[in-house]
Amino acid sequence: RRGNMYHLEADVLTKVGSYSIKNEEDLYRALNNFKPTDTVQVEIYRDGQPMQVNVKLEPKPKQYNR
Repeated sequence: RRGNMYHLEADVLTKVGSYSIKNEEDLYRALNNFKPTDTVQVEIYRDGQPMQVNVKLEPKPKQYNR
């Protein structure tokens, strides 16, 4: 058995700038290389199709600070 396939009705984030994203930790590491107001190219899968979009970063809301 190779595993289960799941249908997600959401975008799947695979890259931020030049950083590959495989898990939440990768995402935080990638975002630490940018600052609020930067615009970064993000690679996503939407409806099973890869696409690239530019995203303008904003400061993290205080209630989400770790």
